[in-house]
Amino acid sequence: MQAIKLVEESGQAFSAILTREKTYMKLAKYIAQCDTEVTHADLTEALPFYKSGIAARNEMMSLAMGWGYRNHIIIKKSFVDGIEFFKGESLKETNLNEIIISYSDESQVSNPSECFAFNYGNEKAPWEQFDKLVLTPGIHWCNHWFTGGHRCNECALTRFNLVVLDVDHGIKLTSVQDLLKEYEYLIYTTKRHQVEGEDRFRVLLPLNYELDLMPEEYKEFMNNVLKWLPFEVDESVNQPAKKWLSNPGQIFRNQGKLLDALPFIPKTSRNETFKKEAQKVENLDALERWFAGLMVNGNRNNLMIRYALILVDNGMTFDEICAKVKKFNKQLSNGLPEEEIENTILVTVAKRCNQ
Repeated sequence: MQAIKLVEESGQAFSAILTREKTYMKLAKYIAQCDTEVTHADLTEALPFYKSGIAARNEMMSLAMGWGYRNHIIIKKSFVDGIEFFKGESLKETNLNEIIISYSDESQVSNPSECFAFNYGNEKAPWEQFDKLVLTPGIHWCNHWFTGGHRCNECALTRFNLVVLDVDHGIKLTSVQDLLKEYEYLIYTTKRHQVEGEDRFRVLLPLNYELDLMPEEYKEFMNNVLKWLPFEVDESVNQPAKKWLSNPGQIFRNQGKLLDALPFIPKTSRNETFKKEAQKVENLDALERWFAGLMVNGNRNNLMIRYALILVDNGMTFDEICAKVKKFNKQLSNGLPEEEIENTILVTVAKRCNQ
């Protein structure tokens, strides 16, 4: 009898878990299907299972957000005059054969200056053929579509699935290749590459999801990306109407994972977590923050060597690198032993400096 009772109790507990999961699954789907923002009052009125108690509904909303992230749904949260609003969206995974772009071709117009603002055609381009876009002379292009072919923020449509970075100074192209080696990317050199000895290039990173963000949200999204990056990028890339010019220069491709858009989407719990984690290491510079994050779960010795060699590639002297590596290591909660720094990291740096 005792065994039967235990089985019944186990079955009841399992049934309760399933019911609970179905509840916050329904909540996430409902919010994603709403055309407008909703409040707690709206949800209480529309959904019989939605709790009225603050603690209970906060837990339910938190679980719904978590379920949503695992199932391609984001729920944004905002406050207006002390009232909490929620907006959901079902995310579409990026198809690499359908990268959103618009472009204007100087060879197709009588006056090439028209390509600065007009004659932008909207297309979904295959990622594998982007070489043709960025290497063909006279192509002005954007990662957004525009109504009426007019390139301006007011005419920009809100969907995109590609991030474009403009790098004009401060880091070597080879260093960026090393830093982004886990990601799918295309890099092409720009017209002023190696003018005054500086590497100048653009980095194209497909996102894992196709996003729909209003201009202010897009600006915040891109600012979050810029904060995450370990190198300096032209801040004007946060404008949806930003355009880039092709250049028949060098091109570099890498196969890897698509850039995860979720931590950078404003007003989401993932973005809140991203910002809190960034605050913990705000005393570090961008390159140090990048490697500190990787060292939480990665091989610290190899990562420290990669960090030090990037400093070599970007023109620091051996003494400068020694001081910077040791200071960075002391700032880490899981830093390497001093002996390991001296006998492995700095030995490798010395060999590179003497080449």
